[in-house]
Amino acid sequence: MAQPVFDLSRHTRHHLFEAIIQTLNDMPEQQRKVFVMSHYQGKTSLEIAQALGLDQSKVPRLLHEANMEFFRGVRRLRLERGISGRSAFVAPR
Repeated sequence: MAQPVFDLSRHTRHHLFEAIIQTLNDMPEQQRKVFVMSHYQGKTSLEIAQALGLDQSKVPRLLHEANMEFFRGVRRLRLERGISGRSAFVAPR
């Protein structure tokens, strides 16, 4: 069995999960939809564009903005809440 990349305590995992949910809730609606459709539903740019009535060429930019918003939001909440440990949720500034 593969070992987890990050062995975080249950407490830390709980707080990271809360930070993720809070970050998603704080995102503008369109960013959140693009982020969720891409990362959690596995939709392509074309599928996202069709579902949201967007030009397909705009989806990559929206996804990039959503990704950056997500990483900034989780990082901010981690710092505010004192959640320690380097995780997959750390992105360049």
